[in-house]
Amino acid sequence: MLDIPKKPYGKLDLISADDHIIEPGDVWTKRAPAKLKDNAPRIVIGPDGMELWKVEERMTPNIGLSAMAGKTFEEYTAKAQSYKDMRPGCYDAKARVADMDLDGVKTQVCFPYVPSLGGEAFFEIKDAELRDWAISAYNDWLVEDFQATAPGRLVGLGILPLYNPEMAVGELHRIVKRGIKAVSIPCYLEGAKGCKSLVDPWYDPLWSACEEMDITINLHISSAKKGGSEFLKNPLPGMAEAYITAAPLGNFQILADIIWTGMLHRHPKLKVVSSEGGIGWVPYFLERADHTYNRHRFWTKSQLTVKPSDYFHRQCYVAFINDAAGVACRQMIGVDNILWESDYPHTDTTWPFSHKSVDESLPGVPEHERRKIVFENARRIYHLN
Repeated sequence: MLDIPKKPYGKLDLISADDHIIEPGDVWTKRAPAKLKDNAPRIVIGPDGMELWKVEERMTPNIGLSAMAGKTFEEYTAKAQSYKDMRPGCYDAKARVADMDLDGVKTQVCFPYVPSLGGEAFFEIKDAELRDWAISAYNDWLVEDFQATAPGRLVGLGILPLYNPEMAVGELHRIVKRGIKAVSIPCYLEGAKGCKSLVDPWYDPLWSACEEMDITINLHISSAKKGGSEFLKNPLPGMAEAYITAAPLGNFQILADIIWTGMLHRHPKLKVVSSEGGIGWVPYFLERADHTYNRHRFWTKSQLTVKPSDYFHRQCYVAFINDAAGVACRQMIGVDNILWESDYPHTDTTWPFSHKSVDESLPGVPEHERRKIVFENARRIYHLN
């Protein structure tokens, strides 16, 4: 185990734009109405004694790589973890805040686990009533239990029924009124039950609603119908490392899609965060996109009226954990467009040494720029007091 500090860091001057929740086992069962009680997502014990999440007939474990906070690199494992194997901060909000105090982190912006990173696992629920309820019940838990434990310190990302844009708009209005400050959207919806491509104009009413309420959408790497754990099924040596290495570049593609299909052009006030994708690739992305605009927009009949980099700097944000290349090129990216993240409790987490990690990541960065990257940019786009 790591040599974990015994006392709080002493100051809370970091905001992490990407962390994760391992939901407690009673999130849905304690909220379920009588007619859905027997089918609500729940923890069951498998034949080998391991805890499994049961969602209709699907059984999935808590993947070990999602709950490695407090463990050394040598202890990392993809094997299923029971709650007793995890640090309590993975699933208990009070313990999470205590861990944030040890780390000097003021606020965490947190993605779901059981519904998948953008809720896409719940889109596959066959019982329509159960499906719609499970999504809204998760959002209610975020407001009533998770965020309420430490108002302003824990920010849960809401999920939406994207198989029905009209319903998604209604749920967005409902949860924003209740206190949700941002939502998580799967990067690739193709193949998800009832959904269309993220950039299809079918979703324009939803993006208009996000603009109206100034709600940021968050796009996490590996958020798709087939999640990042798929690589674990490939027996070839090195495929796990290859997947982990290349995963951030999935957000290169989705940002290209969002910009070139006119999604940001049609919705000039929509804010988009690329989560856990790193930032080192962004300067080349912007250079390549502008090159494409300058040379190819005539024969492609581009709908863009300004350079892709202009849309990016106006509406896009990119988050990193440690990224020397990106920090060195931060002026090309835009200091106002960069967010820091701790990724608690996943394997890339900087906890409980986030301040040390930030110092090592930002050598020579002026204090006013550092302040923007680790605090002010996130405070602004997530409307934190």
